Amino acid sequence: MESNKKLLVQSILFVIIKSSNAMSAYNITSSVRLLVLFILPFFLLSCSTLWTSLAFGPDYEPLQPTHQSVPSLEQIEPQWVPFVPGIELTSVFVQHPSLQFWGARVLLNHPSIQLQVGPEEIQNGIGKSVKPSVFTQHYGCNVVVNANPFDPSSAVEGELRRVVGIVVHEGKVLSFPHPKYASLVFFFNKRAAVTDQSYLEIKNGQAILQSNLIQYAVGGFFRVLRDGETTAGGPKYLERAPRTAAGVNDQGTILFLLVIDGYRRSSVGATEEETGKILKKLGATNGLLLDGGGSSTFVIRQPNGGVEVLNVPMHNRVPRQERAVSLCLGVRSIPKPNEPAKDEEFTHLPMAW
Repeated sequence: MESNKKLLVQSILFVIIKSSNAMSAYNITSSVRLLVLFILPFFLLSCSTLWTSLAFGPDYEPLQPTHQSVPSLEQIEPQWVPFVPGIELTSVFVQHPSLQFWGARVLLNHPSIQLQVGPEEIQNGIGKSVKPSVFTQHYGCNVVVNANPFDPSSAVEGELRRVVGIVVHEGKVLSFPHPKYASLVFFFNKRAAVTDQSYLEIKNGQAILQSNLIQYAVGGFFRVLRDGETTAGGPKYLERAPRTAAGVNDQGTILFLLVIDGYRRSSVGATEEETGKILKKLGATNGLLLDGGGSSTFVIRQPNGGVEVLNVPMHNRVPRQERAVSLCLGVRSIPKPNEPAKDEEFTHLPMAW
């Protein structure tokens, strides 16, 4: 293969040099230009490292290494690390395709677990922008991801945003359903479901799904996992991008949150189908895409109060620049009085995350 490449380049050089002997200076310059235009794409395609560097720019690693490395998506077996009561975390580097992702597994029926959707000041789908790390600190959440799509986009907090799709907080509808997209809903019985927003009924300022009153809800884009089968319903389903996604198990008792980095050499982003596959590997049966791209952010608050952004956000493809989003979905663990400090299912807490 390499000898063929050398022979092709040598042949082209010979033709150009021979023809240039009878040309003016202007024509020689044209010949050089032709040479560059002909050889450069061939050279770039043959040098995958250089091509990747030019396509994605310099690499930026997360502040903390991932817990696990696997050769491919099919070999993902998440190693869940207890974080706080009711919440476990995982992080994985996939070698092919090159991806890094962070996940949370939340036991919704755990007595310590509380949900937070907001900012709560949204009215009729209009609210002020906030960075997920600031949201995490303000509401005392332990895990936060960005949620609904929105416009316009910027890194400035406090600007007005138009939220796209359903938002429900403590039973009150803050933004109305978008019939084209899917949603993640939480009921008062500590269970959750992924459903199409077109199935939601709005009555007296409350959202209802099949006669069940909804306590919390966020909207996203398309479903990527339906009854254990991956789906790809978006118009750009083959596009690689940073992704934020959420899923639930078959019983609706466990919530899975996922952020996949993109726009980096060591994490080129996932397709819709790959995102569904990863959710399934984490343990979800149904799942959807939330807002992605430069909005994708995974934040944790340590038990000591320290807030950390685990992934590498890419607002406008600027590494570690958080986008000020319209909505966040947060989870916090607040032990009840006289409640054991440790979850019965989690035998130990990590020294650090």
